[in-house]
Amino acid sequence: MDIQNEPLQYQNTEKLDKTSHSCGESQHRGVFRLAVLCLGVMCILQAALNITLRLCCSGDVGNPTIVQEMRTVS
Repeated sequence: MDIQNEPLQYQNTEKLDKTSHSCGESQHRGVFRLAVLCLGVMCILQAALNITLRLCCSGDVGNPTIVQEMRTVS
């Protein structure tokens, strides 16, 4: 048995055409879009949290903050 003349199983014997679009390429594009969407949503949530915390924590001691005013209304 001659091992050197046998083709290796992990080597492709046919080369794929690079111009054809495989489903793997579109799948990667979908994953990329999902990642960008998640990053955008996280940035928007972070900005909303920053604004909310600034409004809650930046009030003077003598002046009621928006949260305290909302508590008295409820």
